[in-house]
Amino acid sequence: MGLEAQRDRVKEFAKTKGLDLIDVIQEAASGGVQNGEEHSWEHRPVLLELMDRAVAGGFDVLLVAKLDRLSRDYATLTVLERRLQKHGVDVVSVAEQNGDGALAEFIRGQLALVAQLERAMILMRARQEAATGPSAHRRRATACAAGRGISTRARRRARAAAEAAALVGLSGQRVL
Repeated sequence: MGLEAQRDRVKEFAKTKGLDLIDVIQEAASGGVQNGEEHSWEHRPVLLELMDRAVAGGFDVLLVAKLDRLSRDYATLTVLERRLQKHGVDVVSVAEQNGDGALAEFIRGQLALVAQLERAMILMRARQEAATGPSAHRRRATACAAGRGISTRARRRARAAAEAAALVGLSGQRVL
């Protein structure tokens, strides 16, 4: 889902729920923790400013296209959500429709852990490819896309992998 699609979904959700969308925030920084950080917001000035606005009472709801757009780190997402709630701000995800209560909190936590795992796997593959060049799997997926004598099953797997990679590689839009 590209930036424009994320914006459109957030605007439509706000409209249907009767929310006044007062600002749209976008940040290109990674949502994962970097070396030496406790939380991912330490290298994200836009998110830090957003947190300051929450403390000042600048908004009541932080509306995000997906929770992983806010952070791909479980600890950061959990602490961030608690800090925002402390200042009267609810975090609402358009994609996950997070709800309230213990079960909703559990599901949000699991989604945060999945996002953290995805980020770690992406980094691992990127480091591996930087060290050794594209993997055999990537070459096989390229061959499947080109249809060079690869089985239908392998083509389906390659297509599914490409679609999953596109979903994981979403840019870092943040929506207020």
